[in-house]
Amino acid sequence: MPLLFFKLSWETTKDDLLDVMNQIFIEGSILDSQKHDIIVCLPKTHKPTLPEEYRPLTLMNADYKLLSRIVTYRLRQHCGVRDNNILGALTAIGETIAKAELNKAPAFLLSLDFEGALDSIAHSNLFVTL
Repeated sequence: MPLLFFKLSWETTKDDLLDVMNQIFIEGSILDSQKHDIIVCLPKTHKPTLPEEYRPLTLMNADYKLLSRIVTYRLRQHCGVRDNNILGALTAIGETIAKAELNKAPAFLLSLDFEGALDSIAHSNLFVTL
């Protein structure tokens, strides 16, 4: 769903969206339809011949997209502050995990690293997809 949908319908949908996010984070309940993504490989060059000449684009469920934007925004907030860096963010994450374990509170950790993503995909599968 486009951002405009959320902007125009926020007053109507915000409580339902919060319920969905809480259901994912607290109850660990997620629908099969929320787990599925479609990966499309777009060419970076005019006539690509190598895997690194493609850019993977993932079409995600709107709930996941929104969650990923929230996490990205929060990480940018932390790392965008003077004298903050990724090590401080990692320390904060470690402390949050420790606190959740100590209090036996549910927690959700998402780790994203796209740097070598194409290297970890079997090239034969990539070409079948293309």
